[in-house]
Amino acid sequence: MLLTVLAGWDGLDPRMTPETPLRQNVKYYHEKLDEAIEARKASGSWNLTTAARGLRIGLLKEAWSAPQLSEEVAAVVKQAGQRFAALGGTVEEVRIPMHAMGSAIFTATEGPEMADVFIYDRPPDCLSWPMADLVPAKPDAQWYETMNKSAPTVVSTLISGEFFKRNKDTFPPAARGKAVTHVHELRAAYDAALADFDVLVTPCNPTVGMKHLSPDLSVAEKYELALGNTWNTCPFNLTGHPGLVIPVGWGQTEDGQGRLPIGMQMVGRRWNEETLFFAAAAWEVGGMGLDS
Repeated sequence: MLLTVLAGWDGLDPRMTPETPLRQNVKYYHEKLDEAIEARKASGSWNLTTAARGLRIGLLKEAWSAPQLSEEVAAVVKQAGQRFAALGGTVEEVRIPMHAMGSAIFTATEGPEMADVFIYDRPPDCLSWPMADLVPAKPDAQWYETMNKSAPTVVSTLISGEFFKRNKDTFPPAARGKAVTHVHELRAAYDAALADFDVLVTPCNPTVGMKHLSPDLSVAEKYELALGNTWNTCPFNLTGHPGLVIPVGWGQTEDGQGRLPIGMQMVGRRWNEETLFFAAAAWEVGGMGLDS
């Protein structure tokens, strides 16, 4: 329901592309999911052995090479992905070597662009329609203090982008164009894999869910906690492939004093969120991911 509200052309979001549907053409995703499930129920196939029949699931091999990925998270997500086979789907490992470069491509592309957009009021140029009339709020001292308390990685990205812009000997303007070209190559690599699979599966965070951050943590400590957590997710922010994360089990906290959830990411074809919702619903037939 939330996606139905958010989706569609609004004339404000610079991440919209020429493919973005007009508001009147946005699907009612919750209704589409209900219809798909009812059709399976009517045919008697919405059960523990056939709910995922017809779904082709690819376990993205390179995703298990994520830095800081714990052995427990890796094993739980691998087992969760294999669960689709028991539900009647097909599960295979798929290699996308360029996925291992996704985080670096993200950094090289987004840093300079965020500095341009938020500091210099320039329209973005990364796989979107430039919107010259959209002027984001200038980051002032109050903004800096607020972001350092809640999301210091955003501040870091702007500073990194400014560093790139001012060090043209090591990061010339042509390097930014090369980074954007790599975005197109990365998109094509995922598209090629998704021609054979309906859904790609990866671990989400490399660790169990984080505890609530203490207000006493320093900026550096908050930044360190976030660093590396988006290795498997940020590439799809660039390429426009929809991603959905569901909890698939529990894992031990670092101090061994309790358990916290583990997330599995599913990625689908561009503009095909319906299949992701259906795959998630099929996976949860017989119980949610936090039941055990």
